[in-house]
Amino acid sequence: MATHTVAPNMARLIAGQVLDPGLKHGAVRCFIDSFGFAGQAIGSTIRVATLPRGARFLYGISSGSVPTGAGGTIAIGSAIAPGVASVPEKYRAAAAHTNLGAALFGVHAMVGARLELAEDVIVTVGGAVLPASGSLTVIVFYTFD
Repeated sequence: MATHTVAPNMARLIAGQVLDPGLKHGAVRCFIDSFGFAGQAIGSTIRVATLPRGARFLYGISSGSVPTGAGGTIAIGSAIAPGVASVPEKYRAAAAHTNLGAALFGVHAMVGARLELAEDVIVTVGGAVLPASGSLTVIVFYTFD
């Protein structure tokens, strides 16, 4: 038999609690950047966005002008500051970018999570050298109020 359930944030709202603006009616913002594949060696990291402290990651879109090939992989993660350990697969596990055009990314555990520290979003090259031509555009969507 079907049941009626109220999710936690809706329950708080019904009870009269004030929700963080990032959870209810928060402004959606994005950061867009692109980089060329040429010259990106294995292990290279490319900073493609910055997210402020308190932001909530929603999702991202990556769009390649050419596929990375089966051997070339990209991971999308975070770096907080020089000398602080990065999390290279925080938002997308390392994988080839095989399609032309847009692909969504976002690791479930990070979607909607509030950032306790500002961070840069990074792309990490792995597997094999990326193609000699082409580029990748990364769009990161987040809410912040």
